[in-house]
Amino acid sequence: MVVRKGALAALAVCVLAAGLAGCTGGGGAAEPGGLPLGLDGTAPADPPAEGGVPGTGGDPGGTELSDRPAAEIAERMSEAMEDLTSLRMSGRLTVDGEMMELDVTLTKVGLCSGSMTVDGGTAEVVRTEKRMYMKGDERFWESQGDGTPEDGAVVDLLKDRWVKVPPEEADAEFGAICDLDRMLESLDDPGADSVTKGAVTEIGGRQAIPLVERRDGETTTGYVADDEAEPYLLRVESADGDEPGVIDLTGHNEDVEITEPPASEVIDPEEFGGPGISEDV
Repeated sequence: MVVRKGALAALAVCVLAAGLAGCTGGGGAAEPGGLPLGLDGTAPADPPAEGGVPGTGGDPGGTELSDRPAAEIAERMSEAMEDLTSLRMSGRLTVDGEMMELDVTLTKVGLCSGSMTVDGGTAEVVRTEKRMYMKGDERFWESQGDGTPEDGAVVDLLKDRWVKVPPEEADAEFGAICDLDRMLESLDDPGADSVTKGAVTEIGGRQAIPLVERRDGETTTGYVADDEAEPYLLRVESADGDEPGVIDLTGHNEDVEITEPPASEVIDPEEFGGPGISEDV
Protein backbone atom coordinates (compact mmCIF):
# COMPACT_ATOMS: atom_id res chain seq x y z
CA MET A 1 0.00 0.00 0.00
CA VAL A 2 1.26 3.40 0.89
CA VAL A 3 2.36 3.23 4.46
CA ARG A 4 5.71 1.83 5.39
CA LYS A 5 5.96 0.38 8.86
CA GLY A 6 7.65 2.73 11.27
CA ALA A 7 8.04 5.69 8.91
CA LEU A 8 6.30 8.32 11.01
CA ALA A 9 7.49 6.77 14.24
CA ALA A 10 11.05 7.11 13.00
CA LEU A 11 10.46 10.73 12.08
CA ALA A 12 9.04 11.40 15.53
CA VAL A 13 12.09 9.87 17.16
CA CYS A 14 14.32 12.12 15.05
CA VAL A 15 12.52 15.26 16.13
CA LEU A 16 12.52 14.22 19.77
CA ALA A 17 16.14 13.17 19.79
CA ALA A 18 17.27 16.44 18.27
CA GLY A 19 20.60 15.04 17.24
CA LEU A 20 21.15 13.05 20.43
CA ALA A 21 19.87 9.80 18.92
CA GLY A 22 17.68 8.49 16.14
CA CYS A 23 17.90 9.48 12.49
CA THR A 24 20.89 9.29 10.23
CA GLY A 25 21.39 10.65 6.79
CA GLY A 26 20.40 7.40 5.13
CA GLY A 27 17.17 6.98 3.23
CA GLY A 28 14.15 5.23 4.61
CA ALA A 29 12.80 4.86 8.10
CA ALA A 30 13.90 2.93 11.12
CA GLU A 31 12.37 -0.52 11.16
CA PRO A 32 10.87 -0.65 14.68
CA GLY A 33 7.44 0.76 15.29
CA GLY A 34 4.11 0.61 13.66
CA LEU A 35 2.36 3.34 11.89
CA PRO A 36 -0.15 4.10 14.26
CA LEU A 37 -4.09 4.25 15.05
CA GLY A 38 -6.95 4.31 17.34
CA LEU A 39 -6.08 7.10 19.76
CA ASP A 40 -8.71 9.20 18.07
CA GLY A 41 -10.36 9.36 14.71
CA THR A 42 -12.08 6.60 12.82
CA ALA A 43 -11.13 2.96 13.31
CA PRO A 44 -10.11 0.98 10.23
CA ALA A 45 -12.46 -1.28 8.32
CA ASP A 46 -12.68 -4.87 9.47
CA PRO A 47 -11.95 -5.94 6.73
CA PRO A 48 -14.01 -4.31 3.95
CA ALA A 49 -14.41 -5.90 0.56
CA GLU A 50 -13.52 -4.05 -2.62
CA GLY A 51 -16.05 -1.62 -4.01
CA GLY A 52 -18.16 0.06 -1.38
CA VAL A 53 -18.87 -2.43 1.41
CA PRO A 54 -19.25 -0.19 4.47
CA GLY A 55 -16.07 -0.27 6.49
CA THR A 56 -15.44 3.03 8.19
CA GLY A 57 -18.74 4.82 7.74
CA GLY A 58 -19.67 7.65 5.43
CA ASP A 59 -21.44 7.64 2.09
CA PRO A 60 -20.93 4.32 0.25
CA GLY A 61 -21.76 5.99 -3.06
CA GLY A 62 -18.59 8.02 -3.46
CA THR A 63 -17.20 9.68 -6.58
CA GLU A 64 -15.27 8.43 -9.57
CA LEU A 65 -12.05 8.10 -7.58
CA SER A 66 -13.68 6.15 -4.76
CA ASP A 67 -15.13 3.73 -7.31
CA ARG A 68 -11.63 2.71 -8.42
CA PRO A 69 -9.80 -0.37 -7.04
CA ALA A 70 -7.75 0.13 -3.87
CA ALA A 71 -4.44 -0.41 -5.67
CA GLU A 72 -5.24 2.29 -8.22
CA ILE A 73 -6.31 4.76 -5.54
CA ALA A 74 -3.06 4.09 -3.68
CA GLU A 75 -1.04 4.68 -6.84
CA ARG A 76 -2.87 7.93 -7.59
CA MET A 77 -2.26 9.09 -4.04
CA SER A 78 1.45 8.28 -4.20
CA GLU A 79 1.86 10.24 -7.43
CA ALA A 80 0.06 13.26 -5.96
CA MET A 81 2.13 13.17 -2.77
CA GLU A 82 5.39 13.03 -4.72
CA ASP A 83 4.60 16.45 -6.21
CA LEU A 84 4.04 18.18 -2.88
CA THR A 85 6.03 21.31 -2.06
CA SER A 86 5.00 21.39 1.62
CA LEU A 87 3.19 19.25 4.19
CA ARG A 88 2.22 19.39 7.85
CA MET A 89 2.12 16.28 10.05
CA SER A 90 0.53 16.30 13.49
CA GLY A 91 -0.77 13.68 15.86
CA ARG A 92 0.06 11.20 18.60
CA LEU A 93 1.84 7.87 18.57
CA THR A 94 3.63 5.46 20.85
CA VAL A 95 7.36 4.83 20.42
CA ASP A 96 9.27 2.51 22.76
CA GLY A 97 6.31 2.50 25.11
CA GLU A 98 6.11 6.30 25.43
CA MET A 99 3.32 8.48 24.13
CA MET A 100 4.54 11.26 21.83
CA GLU A 101 2.82 14.23 20.26
CA LEU A 102 4.27 15.86 17.17
CA ASP A 103 3.50 18.77 14.90
CA VAL A 104 5.98 19.26 12.05
CA THR A 105 5.83 21.28 8.83
CA LEU A 106 8.17 20.24 5.99
CA THR A 107 9.02 21.87 2.67
CA LYS A 108 10.44 20.58 -0.58
CA VAL A 109 13.51 22.80 -0.24
CA GLY A 110 14.47 21.36 3.14
CA LEU A 111 13.10 24.00 5.50
CA CYS A 112 11.03 22.87 8.45
CA SER A 113 9.61 23.79 11.82
CA GLY A 114 7.88 21.73 14.43
CA SER A 115 7.64 20.40 17.93
CA MET A 116 7.61 17.10 19.79
CA THR A 117 6.31 16.40 23.28
CA VAL A 118 7.06 13.25 25.26
CA ASP A 119 6.72 12.58 28.96
CA GLY A 120 5.81 16.21 29.52
CA GLY A 121 8.93 17.59 27.85
CA THR A 122 8.76 19.55 24.60
CA ALA A 123 11.44 20.19 21.98
CA GLU A 124 11.05 22.52 19.02
CA VAL A 125 13.09 22.41 15.82
CA VAL A 126 13.49 25.05 13.10
CA ARG A 127 15.55 24.83 9.95
CA THR A 128 15.95 27.95 7.87
CA GLU A 129 18.04 28.58 4.79
CA LYS A 130 20.86 29.60 7.12
CA ARG A 131 20.98 26.74 9.64
CA MET A 132 19.07 24.56 12.12
CA TYR A 133 18.03 25.45 15.67
CA MET A 134 16.50 23.53 18.56
CA LYS A 135 14.69 24.70 21.69
CA GLY A 136 13.73 22.45 24.58
CA ASP A 137 11.85 23.24 27.75
CA GLU A 138 13.17 22.41 31.21
CA ARG A 139 11.67 18.94 31.33
CA PHE A 140 13.09 18.06 27.93
CA TRP A 141 16.64 19.03 28.88
CA GLU A 142 16.34 17.26 32.22
CA SER A 143 15.48 14.06 30.33
CA GLN A 144 18.70 14.41 28.30
CA GLY A 145 20.96 14.63 31.37
CA ASP A 146 23.14 11.82 32.70
CA GLY A 147 22.83 12.60 36.39
CA THR A 148 26.02 14.62 36.84
CA PRO A 149 26.13 17.60 39.22
CA GLU A 150 26.56 19.93 36.25
CA ASP A 151 23.21 18.95 34.74
CA GLY A 152 21.24 21.56 36.66
CA ALA A 153 23.42 24.40 35.42
CA VAL A 154 23.22 23.16 31.83
CA VAL A 155 19.43 22.88 32.02
CA ASP A 156 19.17 26.42 33.39
CA LEU A 157 21.34 27.68 30.55
CA LEU A 158 19.55 25.89 27.72
CA LYS A 159 15.91 25.73 28.73
CA ASP A 160 13.54 27.78 26.59
CA ARG A 161 16.43 29.11 24.47
CA TRP A 162 17.20 28.30 20.86
CA VAL A 163 20.42 26.33 20.43
CA LYS A 164 22.38 26.35 17.17
CA VAL A 165 22.73 22.83 15.79
CA PRO A 166 26.16 22.05 14.30
CA PRO A 167 25.86 21.89 10.50
CA GLU A 168 27.23 18.35 10.39
CA GLU A 169 24.52 17.20 12.81
CA ALA A 170 21.86 19.15 10.95
CA ASP A 171 22.79 17.28 7.78
CA ALA A 172 23.47 13.81 9.19
CA GLU A 173 21.37 13.46 12.33
CA PHE A 174 18.48 15.74 11.47
CA GLY A 175 18.31 15.08 7.76
CA ALA A 176 15.06 13.13 7.78
CA ILE A 177 13.22 15.74 9.84
CA CYS A 178 13.28 18.35 7.09
CA ASP A 179 13.56 16.13 4.04
CA LEU A 180 10.06 15.99 2.57
CA ASP A 181 11.16 13.78 -0.32
CA ARG A 182 12.72 11.21 2.01
CA MET A 183 9.67 11.19 4.26
CA LEU A 184 7.38 10.58 1.30
CA GLU A 185 9.63 7.80 0.01
CA SER A 186 9.45 6.10 3.39
CA LEU A 187 5.65 6.06 3.15
CA ASP A 188 5.69 4.22 -0.17
CA ASP A 189 6.10 0.48 0.39
CA PRO A 190 4.12 -2.06 -1.68
CA GLY A 191 4.87 -5.06 0.55
CA ALA A 192 1.55 -5.36 2.37
CA ASP A 193 -0.11 -8.74 2.81
CA SER A 194 -3.39 -7.20 1.60
CA VAL A 195 -4.92 -3.80 0.87
CA THR A 196 -8.68 -3.27 0.84
CA LYS A 197 -10.97 -0.29 0.45
CA GLY A 198 -13.58 0.98 2.88
CA ALA A 199 -16.59 3.21 2.33
CA VAL A 200 -16.09 6.93 1.92
CA THR A 201 -15.91 8.73 5.27
CA GLU A 202 -14.96 12.23 6.45
CA ILE A 203 -11.54 13.36 7.71
CA GLY A 204 -11.01 16.97 8.71
CA GLY A 205 -14.11 18.08 6.83
CA ARG A 206 -13.05 16.33 3.60
CA GLN A 207 -14.43 13.19 2.01
CA ALA A 208 -11.83 10.44 2.29
CA ILE A 209 -11.37 6.88 1.08
CA PRO A 210 -10.00 4.43 3.70
CA LEU A 211 -7.33 2.07 2.38
CA VAL A 212 -6.78 -0.71 4.89
CA GLU A 213 -3.41 -2.43 4.84
CA ARG A 214 -2.75 -5.72 6.61
CA ARG A 215 0.87 -6.62 7.20
CA ASP A 216 2.29 -9.29 9.51
CA GLY A 217 -0.88 -9.40 11.56
CA GLU A 218 -1.09 -5.62 11.98
CA THR A 219 -3.62 -3.26 10.43
CA THR A 220 -2.90 0.27 9.21
CA THR A 221 -5.42 2.58 7.56
CA GLY A 222 -4.54 5.43 5.24
CA TYR A 223 -7.28 7.91 4.38
CA VAL A 224 -7.01 9.33 0.86
CA ALA A 225 -8.85 12.52 -0.16
CA ASP A 226 -11.74 11.58 -2.46
CA ASP A 227 -10.57 14.14 -4.99
CA GLU A 228 -9.58 13.30 -8.55
CA ALA A 229 -7.34 16.37 -8.82
CA GLU A 230 -5.72 16.17 -5.36
CA PRO A 231 -5.94 12.63 -3.95
CA TYR A 232 -3.68 13.44 -1.00
CA LEU A 233 -3.11 11.23 2.02
CA LEU A 234 -5.01 12.87 4.89
CA ARG A 235 -4.49 10.53 7.83
CA VAL A 236 -2.59 7.40 8.82
CA GLU A 237 -3.63 5.37 11.84
CA SER A 238 -3.17 1.97 13.42
CA ALA A 239 -4.48 0.27 16.55
CA ASP A 240 -2.50 -2.96 16.27
CA GLY A 241 0.92 -3.79 17.63
CA ASP A 242 2.95 -2.11 20.34
CA GLU A 243 3.02 1.36 18.80
CA PRO A 244 -0.50 2.64 18.08
CA GLY A 245 -1.16 6.19 17.04
CA VAL A 246 -2.71 8.55 14.52
CA ILE A 247 -1.03 11.12 12.29
CA ASP A 248 -2.94 13.76 10.32
CA LEU A 249 -1.41 15.15 7.14
CA THR A 250 -2.58 18.65 6.28
CA GLY A 251 -1.29 21.83 4.66
CA HIS A 252 -0.65 20.10 1.34
CA ASN A 253 1.18 22.58 -0.91
CA GLU A 254 0.37 25.53 1.33
CA ASP A 255 2.74 28.50 1.46
CA VAL A 256 5.13 28.15 4.38
CA GLU A 257 7.16 30.92 6.00
CA ILE A 258 9.94 29.81 8.33
CA THR A 259 12.03 32.51 10.00
CA GLU A 260 15.19 32.69 12.11
CA PRO A 261 14.63 32.70 15.88
CA PRO A 262 15.30 36.06 17.59
CA ALA A 263 19.06 36.48 18.03
CA SER A 264 18.56 37.38 21.70
CA GLU A 265 17.11 33.90 22.31
CA VAL A 266 19.85 31.92 20.53
CA ILE A 267 22.79 30.13 22.17
CA ASP A 268 25.85 28.89 20.29
CA PRO A 269 27.25 25.86 22.19
CA GLU A 270 30.73 26.68 20.88
CA GLU A 271 30.72 29.83 22.97
CA PHE A 272 30.12 27.75 26.11
CA GLY A 273 32.68 25.04 25.50
CA GLY A 274 30.24 22.80 23.70
CA PRO A 275 30.81 20.76 20.52
CA GLY A 276 32.71 22.56 17.80
CA ILE A 277 30.47 24.38 15.36
CA SER A 278 31.60 25.65 12.03
CA GLU A 279 30.68 29.06 10.71
CA ASP A 280 27.08 29.71 9.80
CA VAL A 281 26.08 28.12 6.54
